[in-house]
Amino acid sequence: MAVQLTNQTAVAKLELEELVGDRRSQEFLLVVRDIDARLTALRGQTVSAAGTFPVLNIDHMASEAERVSVFGGLSPVLDEFVRLANERGSVIESDIREMQYLLEKLRQFLEQYASLQSRSYAPVLIYYVDKASRLLYLMERIGGIPADTRRYFADVSRVIDRNR
Repeated sequence: MAVQLTNQTAVAKLELEELVGDRRSQEFLLVVRDIDARLTALRGQTVSAAGTFPVLNIDHMASEAERVSVFGGLSPVLDEFVRLANERGSVIESDIREMQYLLEKLRQFLEQYASLQSRSYAPVLIYYVDKASRLLYLMERIGGIPADTRRYFADVSRVIDRNR
């Protein structure tokens, strides 16, 4: 009887630990989704002058930064964007500063989430890393991304690319 009670207690303890772990993972994912939603809103911010065509947003600039980094070439519009992004008090500068902050927080929460999972990269982690990585070409061009954040996204992206 005592052995059976000890076994039941051990099973109950394991179930409780698993439940707590699942709850913590759900909380991390809620935070990651919120950060992602905030980044998505910032990516859609218009950066072209009012009344000009085409209407350009930060996502367009991220794509242009990726193009120039991967394929080379010149991009006066990207150069002007980078200049404004680094100009204190410009409308763009505050959005970029917020993006830098959010990318750093995203890295921290994804690292913590991955440590909870202690398995190979979960699909949700792969999705958010891949999505955020698209911003890194732009952020590197502007400056201000901590080296450990850049390294984290690059390392996980390499692992993802190898497994595709």
